[in-house]
Amino acid sequence: MSFITLDHAFITALIKRWRPETHTFHLRSGESTITLQNVEIITDLPVYGRPVTGDSRFDKKKKKELCKHLLGLDPPGEVMSGFKVSLNWLQDNFDGKVKEGDDEVMVLRKARGYILQLIGGIVLPDQSSSHVHLCFLSLLNDLQLAGTYSWGSACLATLYHYLDFSSTIGSKDLGGGGMFVLLQVWGWERFPFLAPASNGKQVIRRDSPPSGRYSFLTKDVIYI
Repeated sequence: MSFITLDHAFITALIKRWRPETHTFHLRSGESTITLQNVEIITDLPVYGRPVTGDSRFDKKKKKELCKHLLGLDPPGEVMSGFKVSLNWLQDNFDGKVKEGDDEVMVLRKARGYILQLIGGIVLPDQSSSHVHLCFLSLLNDLQLAGTYSWGSACLATLYHYLDFSSTIGSKDLGGGGMFVLLQVWGWERFPFLAPASNGKQVIRRDSPPSGRYSFLTKDVIYI
């Protein structure tokens, strides 16, 4: 998926039509909602497989051992918030690149750090919007097994949760969590007359999800 800037006005307009009782948008044309099929098509995240569950609390010793074993680093205290680690710290230490000479253990650790950023920053962000819970890191111990989890289902459940939160009376923001870029692309696909116009210069990759057609919003490049 390409990076897409959130259109807060468009998202707010959709949230105003969200009804927590039915988990649907109430529109002039009727009720509509985001389904697991939408998640799978738009994000390419798996919606079948193991549930994304695990222990959310563990002692300080286990937290330290988990990070040193799976990331190869022990996060300093100032980047931790309870059982969560700073996304900025992860970004500074795991840029998704490997170097010549890196062994298999190092490559796996770099992959886990980068994937953990994606989970906490895009797929399953919470209200902090700046940290990610280490319970997700424990699910990345075996990356082959991690690919069998239903990340799409967890993504949709989290988005529903924050849509409910944002639509309650008195709420002044989006709650800081949920994959709202999924909501935005879903809205553009359902209401193409509201979607931004293409500059006609981008070429969408064949393996790109529908969000790839909006890559022109941030970069004037050709994707191949």
